[in-house]
Amino acid sequence: MQQKSTLPGALDRQAYMIALLVFIAGSTNAAVVPFIGFYIIQVLGHPPATVGFYSVTAALASIVASRVYGERVDAGMRVRPLLLLSVCGALVAAAAASFGHMALLVAVTATGMGLSNAASTLIFSYGRYHGRVKGLDTAAYNAFLRTMVSLAWMLVPAAAYLIFDLAGAKAVFVNAMLMAVIWGGLALVVVPLNQTSPMERRQQGEGDTPRNMPLLLAAAASFWMSFAHALCASALPVFLVREVGLPDYAPGLSLSVKCAMEVLLILLAPRIMRWISARLLLSGAAITAIIA
Repeated sequence: MQQKSTLPGALDRQAYMIALLVFIAGSTNAAVVPFIGFYIIQVLGHPPATVGFYSVTAALASIVASRVYGERVDAGMRVRPLLLLSVCGALVAAAAASFGHMALLVAVTATGMGLSNAASTLIFSYGRYHGRVKGLDTAAYNAFLRTMVSLAWMLVPAAAYLIFDLAGAKAVFVNAMLMAVIWGGLALVVVPLNQTSPMERRQQGEGDTPRNMPLLLAAAASFWMSFAHALCASALPVFLVREVGLPDYAPGLSLSVKCAMEVLLILLAPRIMRWISARLLLSGAAITAIIA
């Protein structure tokens, strides 16, 4: 029986390259997503309600793309073409945003960023498959990949707002296009041409399980916590600049501090759950969110 590796030093080169791919993909998204609401309201001068049109379109595109990507990859479709489609979506989205037209933002940028966001489904599926093949500790490696996403969101939004403060909005989107190009090049290097990551087959005798109500309740709790997080994250940049009167780089700095705490807690959560129950930990997170 192959022993699972849990130490970071035990990961092979490809595992680290997948983590780098996750970081660059997350950086591309983080260069645009937290800036868009601020851009629409503060730079283009549209009323705050218009951000909803963009957000709904981006969310629908992301949900549909994630579902389609997941089904195709689980069925054995190659990873690279779908990943490059997401890269193209991010590149076109950033280019369209630079023109500053609301119609382009809703129709092109939102759709493109939805495709870009769905790439996380692909890369995590590939990472999970690679970990399974190489005998890595799946939970530990998945946490490592999630840390890479949070690290990207810790660094890049602050850089995006700083770029805006120094050089303007167009420079932010040029930076995002550059990140998308780097992402595409890295995808060509890291992901083999014919790489697939099919879903692990069930063992014989395993049938369809009945509806799991505790799991559905957990999913509902996760949804509402994510919904509250999205509302706060969307409103905070404009609130900090318009209502509090902080400089334009403040929203990015705020998000970086938030993601730094996220990285720390992702790494500590498995150890904390050994001391207290997962329910108590989640309750503490909910109470902290209400206080924030």
